[in-house]
Amino acid sequence: MVLWSEMEVCYDLVRYDGRFYCSMTGSYPLHYAASEGYDDVITVLLEKGANVMAWNNNGRTAVHQAAMHGHARSIVTLVAGGAVVRTLDHKGCLALEYAIKNKHVTAVKLLCQFGSEPLLQDWSWVSQRDLKKKKAEYEMAKILQHQIRLIPGYRHTGIIFDVARVTPEEGPILHLEQTGVEVKVVEGQEPYYLYLCQTEEAYGSPPTLGPDEETFGHLLECQTWGPRVQTITLIVTVDRVLRQNEEIVLRPAITSGGVEMQEDENVGITKVTITVPLVPTGITYFTMASREKKQVFKISEEAVVLKPESEPEAEIDIPAGTFDSGELSIKFVVPTDGPDEADDQDKKDQSKPKGEPVLMTSILDLSTTDGQMPKHDIQMKMPVTVADKSEAVVVLTTSNPDPNLEQWDWDEIPAEIDGAGKAVFTINHFSIFSGTSKPKLDANPEGVKDTVRNTFLKMRRVEFLVALKTPEMDESKTDMIITCGTKRKTKLVKKKYDSNYTWFNVGSDDNLKNVPEGQTFQIVIRGNLKEGSDDENMKLIFKSGDQESSRALEIVSTCPDPRELSGEVEIIKETKTRVPTDDKETVEQIDDGLFSCFSRSKSIKVTKAKSEVWEINTCTLCTIPFSTTLTKREPEPEPAEVAQNVIATRQTTSAPLPKKVTWDRLKDAVSHLSADESKQLGFQLGLNGSQMQKVEEDTMDEVDLAMNVIKRWHLLLAKNDMVSQLKGALEAIGRRDLIHKVTKE
Repeated sequence: MVLWSEMEVCYDLVRYDGRFYCSMTGSYPLHYAASEGYDDVITVLLEKGANVMAWNNNGRTAVHQAAMHGHARSIVTLVAGGAVVRTLDHKGCLALEYAIKNKHVTAVKLLCQFGSEPLLQDWSWVSQRDLKKKKAEYEMAKILQHQIRLIPGYRHTGIIFDVARVTPEEGPILHLEQTGVEVKVVEGQEPYYLYLCQTEEAYGSPPTLGPDEETFGHLLECQTWGPRVQTITLIVTVDRVLRQNEEIVLRPAITSGGVEMQEDENVGITKVTITVPLVPTGITYFTMASREKKQVFKISEEAVVLKPESEPEAEIDIPAGTFDSGELSIKFVVPTDGPDEADDQDKKDQSKPKGEPVLMTSILDLSTTDGQMPKHDIQMKMPVTVADKSEAVVVLTTSNPDPNLEQWDWDEIPAEIDGAGKAVFTINHFSIFSGTSKPKLDANPEGVKDTVRNTFLKMRRVEFLVALKTPEMDESKTDMIITCGTKRKTKLVKKKYDSNYTWFNVGSDDNLKNVPEGQTFQIVIRGNLKEGSDDENMKLIFKSGDQESSRALEIVSTCPDPRELSGEVEIIKETKTRVPTDDKETVEQIDDGLFSCFSRSKSIKVTKAKSEVWEINTCTLCTIPFSTTLTKREPEPEPAEVAQNVIATRQTTSAPLPKKVTWDRLKDAVSHLSADESKQLGFQLGLNGSQMQKVEEDTMDEVDLAMNVIKRWHLLLAKNDMVSQLKGALEAIGRRDLIHKVTKE
């Protein structure tokens, strides 16, 4: 019997290309290197072509061995080399379960970080009365509780991550397969391991954004192992084109690093190059945020003509004596006809002006940092953006642009278009200003004013949808998808999900709501069920008309013998309003003097600034009812012996194959599997030891073993989403190359 338990022996095996040597236990050198935590040996074995998914006689991979002994760094090395953390051994145990059994908290946290579902055989340790007194168990319980909330995100691409080895030998750019992010590799830098994760806001904790900022893309997480990496440069692709006068910033704000942008309007994407400083240990959290460019000018008593960079053709002519010294903030909001404007429902909206664009200029937002108003009139010139410059123009302005008010009070300012194609007008206060078509304003004043308001607030007409996955047999739980977006975007979202999902809404007319980009909604679910992770603070964030805004979760029945899952989803809009208060308040304080024990105290009055007071307002936007039927599998006794031809006959009476799958394609896919791979596939599909033994006994020819495994699984354990089951099982045995063969092209 050969045992590899010493590092020197492992190195000898590497030196003499012993990556394929196998002990009597079915273990390979990679198993022993992982058991001992020999990361350098693991790296060399993988470089020489060792199978990272190889399993021993117990069905355990090297990841199982590393988790069992708590070697977190070895887990990183293996996953970067292509290992899968959700592979089951022949007892049906994940690597996560062995890490928990041996109280390796760091390994548990890392396996969850790499997407392992907490599918444990033994949960009894969680119910211990004195769990809080046991530090390791309590910490692991908190990790698993958090992971349960994230699992729907991993399943439905709300959380995507890569783990990779970064080395200069591979070239100046490393392309990450899952996230699509590109990493700039520094020449001469020592190799290191990188974890990069893109997370939807619903599953993470976004950093604090400014009042005019919204998340651009995903929340990002980054962690490295190995030589200290102080900064990292990433090229991130976002499925949205930046609007004119829009810029990208990093949040939290950083003192070093930077942001560069490159747009491709033809394919509707923006590539953002960001340089981010990393924390010395642990995960660095950050995100990109978009905002309108705001330019601040120093002003004084002198006359000046300002020409903002964001709108170079605009002119602000300030006469002498208009201001004391201060700062003038200028921001332009460029009107855009978003994709949602072309929706059929919007075409039916009679309140929206038709024909040529309503807005003839950008919307200008003017303010001073100290609240000064001009002492003299200021002449404004703003370029007209429409083709027909002969149409009469009028400027709309409002003094109360509060996003929480449904309607604003507007004033009209006369304007003319000069020979240079600019709208010329005069102002005597600061607020927002928009050049609009006078004929359209006269014909439909409320519609035009609403258009200006909605454009300034970046409002979109969105609908809310709820999707339920058809529950599996004998299950009292299922997946739910809640999404919001423009009608064009929700149509694309629906195409992502197959016929196993049923969609619910509140009707085409009532379901369309005007909401601003970046709006956060509370989600409340009622019925004979609950959200699987007991998350009481569920949120949904509407990003923009170009980006998907969805939240996936699991719902579980609360009835002892349920026949259906039914209830409703309430969408609640939350807004925050600043409560008007005096800028200062006078309070009474006690002055004890410098030596209070020898002098008598006296009362004095002190004036100090008040803190800001915000009021939270909520209102229900819509309530979406839903229901789905639960089914139970009819018990069917198995005969003492089932011949191969009987299995083949009975498979026709079980659940039909999905439309994308045929028996011929399945046979072609699994024909490439060896006997050992066929057995391992059976365990990944959920067959237990006795069931697998029965399949082997009923198989006359080894070449038929894989297909008999498939037939037995299809007869006993196949679920509605068979394709996902098959793909997951093939990935778990390291045969991603066969996944494309399972379904039709």
